[in-house]
Amino acid sequence: MTRSAEEIRAHLRLKVNYALRRPGMWGGESTLRVLLEALAFADGIEAQWHRETEDLRERGLFLPTGVLGTAKRVMPDDPEPDQVMASMYAEFAHRVGWLDVERRLTAAEHADLLARLPDWCTADRTLSDVVAAFGESSLPYGRAGSPWPTTLVYAADPGLPLICLHTWNVIVGPGVQAAHPEPVLLAAHIGGRPFETAFLRTPEGLRLRPEEPDDDEDVEEA
Repeated sequence: MTRSAEEIRAHLRLKVNYALRRPGMWGGESTLRVLLEALAFADGIEAQWHRETEDLRERGLFLPTGVLGTAKRVMPDDPEPDQVMASMYAEFAHRVGWLDVERRLTAAEHADLLARLPDWCTADRTLSDVVAAFGESSLPYGRAGSPWPTTLVYAADPGLPLICLHTWNVIVGPGVQAAHPEPVLLAAHIGGRPFETAFLRTPEGLRLRPEEPDDDEDVEEA
């Protein structure tokens, strides 16, 4: 049976949202880019998607090692910060109306979160601290109580930037033993900004990633 254009588009959109939420299970950055480009083609906005890639480069967020390389400038390598990478691609999906969310912040809630973040990130925080301060995230992962590192994405109107809070933990030993009782916040990321002002890092984030890795390391380009 031949699928209609709308059925193909709906299928691609579903896969894009799956890949944004669990990028490591969907082949990482390369697969995510293929899915985004395919959906952009189906929607007739491939030129807009290509401009997005150039914009990421101009803002210092797309390195020779891809957007994942940018994530590794602010997060430890272990575990690989796939969710941080995916959150930067989620900005485009959010702006063009592809990103499926469970909770959408009001403009007032978004403005309050944006205003509080700089001071709030000067102290060390945990995943439960984030949820207590700002409520449940807009995407259906990152619930308090999980030991796994996660990114909490807060979305308002598509015209307003995504705000992402990146937590980290290391799962060690048998039986899923965590290095920390719960993930710790390392950085907040405000969409649409250049690298120099996009990330607000906590003291623990600065301790764990005090220096940026060499952008010219011998890693295959995404």
